[in-house]
Amino acid sequence: MEKLAFALITAARKLKSYFQAHTIVVLTDKPLRIAMSSPEAARRMALWAVELNEFDIQYRSRTVVKGQVVADFIAEFNLGDGQGAKDTQQWNIYTDRSLNRRAGGAGIVIQTLEGDKIECMIRLDFPTTNNETKYEALVAGLDLTKAVGAENVVVHCDSHVVTNRINGGYECKNKRMKRYLEEVLSFVQVSSLIDDGTNVQELNSESNWTTPLISYLKTGVLPDGSDATRKVKVQASRFMLIKGVLYKRGFSRPYLRCLCHEEADYVMREVHEGICENHSGARSLVHKLIRAGYYWPTMRKDAQAYVNACNKYQRFSNLIRQPSEELTPMTALWPFAQWRLDIMGPFPAAVRQLKFLVVGIDYFTKWVEVEALATITERNIRSFVWRISYAGTGYPECLSLTTESNSTTAHLGTFGRG
Repeated sequence: MEKLAFALITAARKLKSYFQAHTIVVLTDKPLRIAMSSPEAARRMALWAVELNEFDIQYRSRTVVKGQVVADFIAEFNLGDGQGAKDTQQWNIYTDRSLNRRAGGAGIVIQTLEGDKIECMIRLDFPTTNNETKYEALVAGLDLTKAVGAENVVVHCDSHVVTNRINGGYECKNKRMKRYLEEVLSFVQVSSLIDDGTNVQELNSESNWTTPLISYLKTGVLPDGSDATRKVKVQASRFMLIKGVLYKRGFSRPYLRCLCHEEADYVMREVHEGICENHSGARSLVHKLIRAGYYWPTMRKDAQAYVNACNKYQRFSNLIRQPSEELTPMTALWPFAQWRLDIMGPFPAAVRQLKFLVVGIDYFTKWVEVEALATITERNIRSFVWRISYAGTGYPECLSLTTESNSTTAHLGTFGRG
């Protein structure tokens, strides 16, 4: 009974968001609810019962399998007369490749119907890319099986891209790759005889970041240079190999399968615009990829670049209402509401002994009013303010005066309040 209760509490902790949002129905033929609510339950059973009280959980007895369901199952999977399983014997081809700066090579292992193995190695003395080497190995293996008269052949290839192109899952756009694909399809009939080998991972790709980690974890081989060696040793502590596939460790999450660039592009495309086509943002896309169980070092950068190039996401994404620049505060709310008065001078005496200037500037429109005065008195300043106030603009809400005379400012304030 404790095992059943432990399974339920583990599911509630792992799927807490689902337990909080929905009514959970537990189908069991054991008295689980009575055992957990009993006052004589063990201490941890009582603690589990208290923890499960926050969820809406209903316990129901498991119903029996209906006889009609069993009858339909038997009728569907029962073989008729003369429809016995046919044991089809097939040849198996296993391909691998090796590539460096100087030359490339391909390895082929052919397994006959009797179980005998034929090994063949090919040296490529012309410059090739990684994908071209894979196609060369595949074409050579199919050519050998055709020479011996094999009819049913299953090819085991470690390249997910090559197998999906041959099976029709991927589109081939490169002209040179199309030539290789046409040559391979001349051997293969319309059937998915190419096995992509889900437990096999590319090791010799030029741009594959997992190569040094796999080499170190599998054979202990380290790159040249002390800095590179130390970097690989530090990084390898966060990764592990399971059946030849590299996974990334995590403290509170399951192992994440490490992907190369081509696999990452395919997975990112499927999650972003796959069957649901949610076209989420970059941060949401990265979280979905991690929840799906995948990892590569440049996830955030690649997701941001992919989202920026997505037409539907850019068209229907949320509008950014934040201003492109900082807001500039305005001290004046409307025109001619706030003026600033400046007294300039004395200047050399002009006609009528005019040697001072009174300048008024509106804060909103930057309108300038100027008057020449012979002396700076309260009466002159008052007449200037009356002239700019009742010339069609109205009396200003605020006046600020710059002068060395405090008495003038005080009288002007009394004038404004009056």
